[in-house]
Amino acid sequence: MKKKQFTLFYQPQFDVQMGELIGMEALIRWIHPELGTISPGVFIPIAEETGQIISIGEWVMEEACRQVKIWNEQTGRSFRISVNISPKQFLKDNFVEHICAVLQQTQLPPNQLDLEITEGVAVFNEQYTIQKLQQLKQLGVCISIDDFGTGYSSLSYLRKFPIDRLKIAKPFIDGIAEEKEDVAVVKAIIVLAKNLKLRVIAEGVETLQQMNILRSLQCDEIQGYVLGKPVPAHTFTKTYIKNQLLTD
Repeated sequence: MKKKQFTLFYQPQFDVQMGELIGMEALIRWIHPELGTISPGVFIPIAEETGQIISIGEWVMEEACRQVKIWNEQTGRSFRISVNISPKQFLKDNFVEHICAVLQQTQLPPNQLDLEITEGVAVFNEQYTIQKLQQLKQLGVCISIDDFGTGYSSLSYLRKFPIDRLKIAKPFIDGIAEEKEDVAVVKAIIVLAKNLKLRVIAEGVETLQQMNILRSLQCDEIQGYVLGKPVPAHTFTKTYIKNQLLTD
């Protein structure tokens, strides 16, 4: 896996109640000179297994922070960049130091960086995780639980962990226009989050009907094909950033 063949795509995230762009998620893509685009579903598990995920993850973090800093300077806005953190990356001893170094190097305000960790990481070693998350919160970064509801959902950790946001997993969103059960689950997650003073983002929102249901359930943010697919930085600039530019 050659790092120069990697690129980042960005998917917009919107405040569903206000209808405005508030940030983006950085998503890695491998564009192979002969094989074309290789799905993250294929290469990420291999990178996890070989340990290469750590250096890849560090590159993603640096590149994503650098890019959002440029967009924020261009627009005078405070867009937040979401970056997925792999379990191996999170458990590495110098993880917090690396985040600190990247923030200093890119001069990105910490609250404009959102680290997405999965429930699996969250419950791996509770005390260790709490300690590490607290160190990250002291830096001032945001923390989201990704794919909420599909992993080792333990409601106790939501109380104990210093997190800002729950990201509702796509399988629940897929069914909300047809299945009463899925609406009930999504509604319950949103109510739970609000009671814990957490924001909620739904990912994988593909239809206007899904978006309208989420809005009516008081979901805070959405991400998905209905409002924008992941695109390279230059396309993101043209499509989403240009109309945010400050005018004299």
